Amino acid sequence: MILNDTKYNYITILETNNVHNDDPPINYNKVVVMGLGQLVLPVAKYVKEKGFDAYRYDIKEKAMDMAQTNYGIKKAINFGNFDVLIICVSTHGQMTCFPHK
Repeated sequence: MILNDTKYNYITILETNNVHNDDPPINYNKVVVMGLGQLVLPVAKYVKEKGFDAYRYDIKEKAMDMAQTNYGIKKAINFGNFDVLIICVSTHGQMTCFPHK
């Protein structure tokens, strides 16, 4: 089940069972978070805190190294074996992200 978490103002993933009682439970474990700027790390940390196997992808190798060293968020090298892919996109306009000095 995916829902909007107003406390953190981004999407949260919760483990749930299938709708039909005869179906086996759905198990989401490996989650990769990718996207732009400041959103990726807090989302990846939140995913890890909720007990998921959290990965991060970033075009900046240093950002992935920092997340792994400081928070135990693993580096994503490819996207083939993940249960969930979260893409973080800023809703800020260019003027709010890059104000003129």
